[in-house]
Amino acid sequence: MSFIQHLFLDYVYFETPENTPYQIRRIEDLNKTPSGQVEARVTLFYRRRDISAALLKIADQAERRFDEYYEVDKPKTDNKYGSSGHTVANGADAKIEISEAAHKHEPKDDSDDCIDWGIAGLPLGVETLSDDERHRMRQRELFLSRQVETLPATLIRGKCAVTLLSEVETVASYDGEDKFFYSLVYDPSQMTLLADKGAIRVGEKYQAEVPERMESDDKAENGDGDELMIDDEEEQSDNPQRPTVRPPTETEREVLVYHPHHSLTDRDMDQFLIVARYVLMFHLGMRYLCSVSYFIYREVIYKTSCVSSAS
Repeated sequence: MSFIQHLFLDYVYFETPENTPYQIRRIEDLNKTPSGQVEARVTLFYRRRDISAALLKIADQAERRFDEYYEVDKPKTDNKYGSSGHTVANGADAKIEISEAAHKHEPKDDSDDCIDWGIAGLPLGVETLSDDERHRMRQRELFLSRQVETLPATLIRGKCAVTLLSEVETVASYDGEDKFFYSLVYDPSQMTLLADKGAIRVGEKYQAEVPERMESDDKAENGDGDELMIDDEEEQSDNPQRPTVRPPTETEREVLVYHPHHSLTDRDMDQFLIVARYVLMFHLGMRYLCSVSYFIYREVIYKTSCVSSAS
Protein backbone atom coordinates (compact mmCIF):
# COMPACT_ATOMS: atom_id res chain seq x y z
CA MET A 1 0.00 0.00 0.00
CA SER A 2 2.83 2.38 0.82
CA PHE A 3 4.39 1.59 -2.56
CA ILE A 4 1.22 2.69 -4.37
CA GLN A 5 0.82 5.87 -2.38
CA HIS A 6 4.47 6.70 -2.98
CA LEU A 7 4.14 6.52 -6.76
CA PHE A 8 0.62 7.78 -7.38
CA LEU A 9 0.70 11.13 -9.23
CA ASP A 10 4.45 11.37 -8.80
CA TYR A 11 7.50 11.95 -11.01
CA VAL A 12 9.57 8.85 -11.66
CA TYR A 13 12.34 7.47 -13.85
CA PHE A 14 11.53 4.86 -16.48
CA GLU A 15 14.16 2.56 -17.91
CA THR A 16 14.55 2.59 -21.68
CA PRO A 17 15.80 -0.29 -23.82
CA GLU A 18 18.21 1.96 -25.69
CA ASN A 19 21.50 3.25 -24.33
CA THR A 20 19.96 6.55 -23.28
CA PRO A 21 19.25 8.31 -19.98
CA TYR A 22 16.19 7.36 -17.99
CA GLN A 23 12.92 8.77 -19.24
CA ILE A 24 11.09 11.10 -16.85
CA ARG A 25 7.35 10.62 -16.56
CA ARG A 26 4.53 11.74 -14.29
CA ILE A 27 2.23 8.97 -13.15
CA GLU A 28 -1.43 9.76 -13.72
CA ASP A 29 -2.92 6.39 -12.80
CA LEU A 30 -2.00 2.81 -11.98
CA ASN A 31 -4.05 -0.08 -13.36
CA LYS A 32 -3.83 -3.82 -12.92
CA THR A 33 -4.25 -5.93 -16.04
CA PRO A 34 -6.16 -9.25 -16.09
CA SER A 35 -2.81 -11.03 -16.25
CA GLY A 36 -1.80 -9.51 -12.91
CA GLN A 37 0.67 -6.96 -14.27
CA VAL A 38 0.54 -3.34 -13.08
CA GLU A 39 0.62 -0.67 -15.79
CA ALA A 40 1.18 3.04 -15.30
CA ARG A 41 -0.53 5.71 -17.36
CA VAL A 42 2.04 8.50 -17.51
CA THR A 43 2.58 11.97 -18.96
CA LEU A 44 5.73 12.42 -21.04
CA PHE A 45 8.55 14.85 -20.29
CA TYR A 46 11.20 15.47 -22.94
CA ARG A 47 14.87 16.16 -22.35
CA ARG A 48 16.89 18.65 -24.38
CA ARG A 49 18.44 15.82 -26.36
CA ASP A 50 14.94 14.95 -27.63
CA ILE A 51 14.31 18.46 -29.04
CA SER A 52 15.71 19.65 -32.36
CA ALA A 53 18.64 22.05 -32.29
CA ALA A 54 16.73 24.70 -34.24
CA LEU A 55 13.99 24.85 -31.61
CA LEU A 56 16.49 24.90 -28.75
CA LYS A 57 18.41 27.75 -30.31
CA ILE A 58 15.32 29.94 -30.50
CA ALA A 59 14.18 28.92 -27.02
CA ASP A 60 17.56 29.69 -25.45
CA GLN A 61 17.76 33.11 -27.08
CA ALA A 62 14.15 34.19 -26.54
CA GLU A 63 12.90 35.69 -23.30
CA ARG A 64 10.79 33.12 -21.46
CA ARG A 65 9.01 35.45 -19.11
CA PHE A 66 5.71 37.25 -19.04
CA ASP A 67 6.68 40.80 -18.13
CA GLU A 68 5.20 40.36 -14.64
CA TYR A 69 2.49 38.14 -16.18
CA TYR A 70 0.47 41.20 -17.24
CA GLU A 71 -1.38 41.71 -20.48
CA VAL A 72 -1.76 45.49 -20.63
CA ASP A 73 -4.36 47.25 -22.71
CA LYS A 74 -1.85 49.25 -24.78
CA PRO A 75 -0.91 49.58 -28.46
CA LYS A 76 1.41 46.82 -29.57
CA THR A 77 5.06 47.88 -29.58
CA ASP A 78 8.17 46.38 -31.07
CA ASN A 79 9.41 44.43 -28.08
CA LYS A 80 10.28 40.85 -27.36
CA TYR A 81 7.09 40.06 -25.47
CA GLY A 82 3.88 39.00 -27.10
CA SER A 83 0.51 40.54 -26.33
CA SER A 84 -0.65 37.27 -24.85
CA GLY A 85 2.30 37.01 -22.51
CA HIS A 86 3.75 33.96 -24.24
CA THR A 87 7.24 33.44 -25.49
CA VAL A 88 8.07 35.32 -28.66
CA ALA A 89 10.27 34.06 -31.46
CA ASN A 90 11.11 35.92 -34.67
CA GLY A 91 8.43 38.53 -34.03
CA ALA A 92 5.59 36.00 -33.70
CA ASP A 93 3.95 35.96 -30.30
CA ALA A 94 2.28 33.16 -28.32
CA LYS A 95 4.61 30.37 -29.45
CA ILE A 96 7.95 29.30 -30.80
CA GLU A 97 7.54 27.60 -34.15
CA ILE A 98 9.79 25.91 -36.63
CA SER A 99 8.39 24.41 -39.79
CA GLU A 100 8.15 20.66 -39.71
CA ALA A 101 9.57 20.35 -43.19
CA ALA A 102 12.82 21.95 -42.09
CA HIS A 103 13.32 19.23 -39.50
CA LYS A 104 12.71 16.28 -41.78
CA HIS A 105 15.99 16.92 -43.60
CA GLU A 106 17.91 17.89 -40.48
CA PRO A 107 20.18 15.13 -39.13
CA LYS A 108 19.82 14.15 -35.50
CA ASP A 109 23.03 14.78 -33.58
CA ASP A 110 23.59 13.46 -30.08
CA SER A 111 25.80 16.44 -29.32
CA ASP A 112 22.92 18.88 -29.74
CA ASP A 113 22.11 18.67 -26.04
CA CYS A 114 25.57 20.06 -25.26
CA ILE A 115 24.93 23.31 -27.12
CA ASP A 116 23.75 26.37 -25.22
CA TRP A 117 22.76 29.49 -27.13
CA GLY A 118 21.76 31.67 -24.16
CA ILE A 119 20.54 31.76 -20.59
CA ALA A 120 16.81 31.94 -21.32
CA GLY A 121 14.83 29.40 -19.35
CA LEU A 122 17.37 29.16 -16.53
CA PRO A 123 16.85 30.25 -12.90
CA LEU A 124 18.06 33.53 -11.44
CA GLY A 125 21.75 33.82 -10.69
CA VAL A 126 22.88 31.61 -13.54
CA GLU A 127 25.26 34.38 -14.66
CA THR A 128 27.48 33.66 -11.69
CA LEU A 129 27.98 30.02 -12.66
CA SER A 130 30.88 28.70 -14.65
CA ASP A 131 30.40 27.19 -18.08
CA ASP A 132 30.43 23.64 -16.71
CA GLU A 133 27.99 24.49 -13.92
CA ARG A 134 25.67 26.24 -16.34
CA HIS A 135 25.83 23.26 -18.68
CA ARG A 136 24.86 20.91 -15.85
CA MET A 137 22.02 23.22 -14.85
CA ARG A 138 20.82 23.32 -18.45
CA GLN A 139 20.61 19.52 -18.51
CA ARG A 140 18.06 19.71 -15.69
CA GLU A 141 15.65 21.48 -17.98
CA LEU A 142 12.72 19.42 -19.24
CA PHE A 143 9.86 20.08 -21.64
CA LEU A 144 6.35 19.08 -20.68
CA SER A 145 4.09 17.45 -23.26
CA ARG A 146 0.39 16.69 -23.47
CA GLN A 147 1.09 13.12 -24.55
CA VAL A 148 0.01 10.22 -22.36
CA GLU A 149 1.24 6.65 -22.72
CA THR A 150 0.96 3.39 -20.80
CA LEU A 151 4.11 1.64 -19.57
CA PRO A 152 4.73 -1.39 -17.34
CA ALA A 153 5.32 -0.40 -13.73
CA THR A 154 8.24 -2.81 -13.61
CA LEU A 155 10.28 -0.30 -15.63
CA ILE A 156 10.16 2.30 -12.84
CA ARG A 157 13.66 2.90 -11.52
CA GLY A 158 13.27 5.66 -8.96
CA LYS A 159 11.67 8.94 -8.01
CA CYS A 160 12.59 12.49 -8.99
CA ALA A 161 11.28 16.02 -8.48
CA VAL A 162 10.03 18.19 -11.36
CA THR A 163 8.84 21.76 -10.76
CA LEU A 164 7.69 24.66 -12.88
CA LEU A 165 10.44 27.25 -13.27
CA SER A 166 9.88 30.25 -11.01
CA GLU A 167 11.18 33.72 -11.79
CA VAL A 168 11.92 34.48 -8.14
CA GLU A 169 13.90 31.38 -7.19
CA THR A 170 17.64 31.16 -7.66
CA VAL A 171 19.77 28.35 -9.03
CA ALA A 172 20.24 26.98 -5.52
CA SER A 173 16.58 25.92 -5.47
CA TYR A 174 17.10 23.68 -8.50
CA ASP A 175 20.61 22.42 -7.78
CA GLY A 176 20.40 18.98 -6.26
CA GLU A 177 20.20 15.31 -7.03
CA ASP A 178 17.14 14.20 -9.01
CA LYS A 179 15.82 17.78 -9.38
CA PHE A 180 14.46 19.06 -12.68
CA PHE A 181 12.44 22.02 -13.92
CA TYR A 182 10.45 23.05 -16.99
CA SER A 183 8.91 26.20 -18.43
CA LEU A 184 7.76 25.22 -21.94
CA VAL A 185 5.38 22.65 -23.41
CA TYR A 186 6.62 20.66 -26.39
CA ASP A 187 4.32 19.43 -29.13
CA PRO A 188 6.22 16.84 -31.21
CA SER A 189 3.54 16.65 -33.89
CA GLN A 190 3.52 20.40 -34.57
CA MET A 191 7.19 20.93 -33.65
CA THR A 192 6.33 23.85 -31.37
CA LEU A 193 7.25 25.06 -27.90
CA LEU A 194 4.57 26.88 -25.92
CA ALA A 195 4.72 28.67 -22.60
CA ASP A 196 2.96 26.80 -19.80
CA LYS A 197 1.50 29.91 -18.17
CA GLY A 198 -1.21 32.44 -18.82
CA ALA A 199 -1.33 36.18 -18.44
CA ILE A 200 -3.19 38.59 -16.18
CA ARG A 201 -5.11 41.13 -18.21
CA VAL A 202 -4.73 44.72 -17.00
CA GLY A 203 -6.59 47.70 -18.42
CA GLU A 204 -10.02 49.27 -18.61
CA LYS A 205 -10.96 47.03 -21.52
CA TYR A 206 -10.61 43.91 -19.36
CA GLN A 207 -12.29 45.20 -16.19
CA ALA A 208 -15.87 44.38 -15.25
CA GLU A 209 -18.31 47.22 -14.65
CA VAL A 210 -19.54 47.12 -11.06
CA PRO A 211 -22.73 49.06 -10.33
CA GLU A 212 -22.41 51.82 -7.75
CA ARG A 213 -25.30 50.52 -5.66
CA MET A 214 -26.80 47.08 -5.31
CA GLU A 215 -30.09 46.34 -3.58
CA SER A 216 -30.29 43.06 -1.71
CA ASP A 217 -33.35 40.86 -2.13
CA ASP A 218 -34.44 39.43 1.22
CA LYS A 219 -36.10 36.03 1.08
CA ALA A 220 -39.01 35.20 3.34
CA GLU A 221 -38.59 32.49 5.92
CA ASN A 222 -41.44 30.06 5.30
CA GLY A 223 -40.23 27.27 7.57
CA ASP A 224 -40.17 24.60 4.87
CA GLY A 225 -36.88 23.23 6.15
CA ASP A 226 -34.82 24.59 3.25
CA GLU A 227 -34.52 28.07 4.67
CA LEU A 228 -33.48 29.48 8.01
CA MET A 229 -35.87 29.57 10.94
CA ILE A 230 -35.11 31.78 13.91
CA ASP A 231 -37.65 32.85 16.48
CA ASP A 232 -36.45 36.01 18.17
CA GLU A 233 -38.98 35.68 21.00
CA GLU A 234 -37.84 32.15 21.90
CA GLU A 235 -34.19 33.16 21.93
CA GLN A 236 -34.91 36.11 24.19
CA SER A 237 -36.95 33.95 26.59
CA ASP A 238 -34.32 31.18 26.78
CA ASN A 239 -31.33 33.45 27.14
CA PRO A 240 -32.09 37.12 27.80
CA GLN A 241 -28.41 38.01 27.71
CA ARG A 242 -27.90 36.54 24.23
CA PRO A 243 -28.26 39.03 21.38
CA THR A 244 -30.58 38.24 18.52
CA VAL A 245 -28.80 36.54 15.62
CA ARG A 246 -30.31 37.22 12.26
CA PRO A 247 -29.50 35.09 9.24
CA PRO A 248 -27.57 36.67 6.39
CA THR A 249 -29.60 37.61 3.36
CA GLU A 250 -29.04 36.15 -0.08
CA THR A 251 -28.61 38.25 -3.19
CA GLU A 252 -28.63 37.45 -6.88
CA ARG A 253 -24.87 36.88 -6.82
CA GLU A 254 -24.64 35.01 -3.54
CA VAL A 255 -25.86 31.60 -2.45
CA LEU A 256 -26.07 30.74 1.24
CA VAL A 257 -24.23 27.45 1.70
CA TYR A 258 -24.23 26.99 5.46
CA HIS A 259 -25.28 28.85 8.58
CA PRO A 260 -25.17 27.53 12.17
CA HIS A 261 -28.74 28.70 12.89
CA HIS A 262 -30.70 26.20 10.82
CA SER A 263 -33.63 23.84 11.31
CA LEU A 264 -31.61 20.63 10.91
CA THR A 265 -31.04 18.34 13.88
CA ASP A 266 -27.95 16.29 14.62
CA ARG A 267 -29.83 13.17 13.58
CA ASP A 268 -30.64 14.69 10.18
CA MET A 269 -27.00 15.56 9.56
CA ASP A 270 -25.84 12.08 10.63
CA GLN A 271 -28.31 10.48 8.22
CA PHE A 272 -27.05 12.69 5.41
CA LEU A 273 -23.44 11.66 6.06
CA ILE A 274 -24.40 7.98 6.11
CA VAL A 275 -26.23 8.29 2.79
CA ALA A 276 -23.28 10.17 1.29
CA ARG A 277 -20.90 7.37 2.27
CA TYR A 278 -23.21 4.73 0.78
CA VAL A 279 -23.42 6.67 -2.49
CA LEU A 280 -19.63 6.89 -2.64
CA MET A 281 -19.24 3.18 -1.95
CA PHE A 282 -21.80 2.36 -4.65
CA HIS A 283 -19.88 4.54 -7.11
CA LEU A 284 -16.62 2.79 -6.31
CA GLY A 285 -18.32 -0.58 -6.62
CA MET A 286 -19.32 0.27 -10.18
CA ARG A 287 -15.75 1.15 -11.07
CA TYR A 288 -13.30 -1.33 -12.52
CA LEU A 289 -12.15 -3.07 -9.34
CA CYS A 290 -8.80 -4.03 -10.81
CA SER A 291 -7.75 -0.39 -10.73
CA VAL A 292 -5.20 0.26 -8.03
CA SER A 293 -6.90 3.59 -7.33
CA TYR A 294 -9.84 1.65 -5.88
CA PHE A 295 -7.81 0.51 -2.91
CA ILE A 296 -6.68 4.05 -2.16
CA TYR A 297 -10.26 5.34 -2.19
CA ARG A 298 -11.41 2.40 -0.08
CA GLU A 299 -8.91 3.21 2.65
CA VAL A 300 -10.15 6.81 2.75
CA ILE A 301 -13.75 5.59 3.16
CA TYR A 302 -12.80 3.27 6.02
CA LYS A 303 -10.96 6.06 7.79
CA THR A 304 -14.00 8.31 7.44
CA SER A 305 -16.29 5.59 8.81
CA CYS A 306 -14.04 5.00 11.82
CA VAL A 307 -13.91 8.70 12.65
CA SER A 308 -17.70 8.98 12.35
CA SER A 309 -18.23 5.94 14.58
CA ALA A 310 -15.85 7.27 17.20
CA SER A 311 -17.62 10.63 17.28
